Amino acid sequence: MAESVDINQLAVAAKAGDADAQYKMAAYLSGEGQKDAAIKMLKAAATAGHLDARFTLANFMLSGHMVDRDVSHAVQVLAQAAAKGHEAATRLLAVLKAMGHGCEADWPAAVALLVTGARQGHILALAELALLRELYGFNDDLNTALLLAAATRGNIIAAMQLVSRHLKGDRTIEAGLAKQWTQQGRQLGHPLAGNLLPAFEAVEAAPLPDPTAIPDIPEDLLSDLATAPESLARPQARVELDRPHVETIEGLISHALCEHIIAASAPSLAPARVVDPKSGELRADPYRHSYNMAFWPADLDLVLYAIGARMCAAAGVTPDHGEMLSVLYYQPGMYYGPHYDCLVPGADGQNAELERSGQRPKTVLIYLNDGYEGGSTSFVRAGFAHKGGIGDAIVFQNVLADGEIDEQSLHESTPVTGGVKWIASKWIREKSYQF
Repeated sequence: MAESVDINQLAVAAKAGDADAQYKMAAYLSGEGQKDAAIKMLKAAATAGHLDARFTLANFMLSGHMVDRDVSHAVQVLAQAAAKGHEAATRLLAVLKAMGHGCEADWPAAVALLVTGARQGHILALAELALLRELYGFNDDLNTALLLAAATRGNIIAAMQLVSRHLKGDRTIEAGLAKQWTQQGRQLGHPLAGNLLPAFEAVEAAPLPDPTAIPDIPEDLLSDLATAPESLARPQARVELDRPHVETIEGLISHALCEHIIAASAPSLAPARVVDPKSGELRADPYRHSYNMAFWPADLDLVLYAIGARMCAAAGVTPDHGEMLSVLYYQPGMYYGPHYDCLVPGADGQNAELERSGQRPKTVLIYLNDGYEGGSTSFVRAGFAHKGGIGDAIVFQNVLADGEIDEQSLHESTPVTGGVKWIASKWIREKSYQF
């Protein structure tokens, strides 16, 4: 009864024009299955300037959930919220500007939004700016200060980055704090924390520190990051096979960036599925035994986008030709049986996809960890197997010059027999990827 009274009061306040009440009422109506009434209330709150309502409505427009899909309008609504300092809106708008999704691609504008967020003390922006600078080759006191500012404000990804540094000899933080953050990371489900905790067995955990000062971010930082990530220099590729054409690249991204991918992906992992060649629908299949996830625009940050752009550059294409960055996770006994990555013309559900974005001529993989047994990338017919180190990439061709499937590209991920394997994947499309 008390709940119904609260809802009645909320409804009265919403009808009177209270934007916060309208936003909460929209959530209630959605939960009750009253879609039209919920959207009407959400739009009223957004029109009244409620920032969370604007962010929520923009997300619905991006995905087509409950409203018609309208990406360009979503960008406009996000810009309104970002201009008022909304953290999540600023972060998502930066990604969309980098992608050119719903707007013109504008990498410098995307970086400027990230820097603005960091200067405003947005916790995620502080950590992401440090990692983006690392991708650009900067590993200095400013990066450390940015990570400390984020970690001491509760960002466990930044905290675990500092723990990893400590274990490699960096003494920015003491062992006691490293243990405290590692324990906290395990409690919060950080995928690497459990393996790191034994290193601090003999150490007494220190109390959590007060937040450190947000560092001054110099004006010239924007120019340091102005070059689009796909245009950055990258390590030399080594040709391993002519058919299928296989190249390997050592150190495409750093260890810290690999850890970021792992930490960002872990909460969304689910049992992997395959596309049914007859129906085009996703289904479970015994020859693919692993966990995976994909970063859609609303899941990305600017660091993850930049890593994906680097992967596209390694394949010789612009970022718009890449499908969503995916992560695969294998426990002992898990594997991905022999398969092709290309699409099969004529298969139900795939002709439309081929028409929309073209074939998948190449695949790019980045190995995110080491210390596991088994788990090689093996080209079954070509008799070649590869297992890269942390941050190493492999790029291989899936089709022949005439666009036909290269049967030599049949490959598998062999069973993991010890430890766990993390890998990032990006399928490359013939045309700009439409989703």
